[in-house]
Amino acid sequence: MADLSAEREPQSRRPQYVMTLWRTTGGVWQGRLKSLQDGAEQIVEDLRDLPGVLMAMPDPKENHA
Repeated sequence: MADLSAEREPQSRRPQYVMTLWRTTGGVWQGRLKSLQDGAEQIVEDLRDLPGVLMAMPDPKENHA
């Protein structure tokens, strides 16, 4: 059987979040950001706020249990 672990992307290139987007009746893009590491979700009221939201989230490399 092939060793698939060697074919996996390095940790730094794997997706860390997924986001569902929708447009409000006022034309503002909003979304729900979900961490693939722990499943935590955060609402983003305006897509233009996304960079700030991401910068405020903890670095997954620092979460050592």
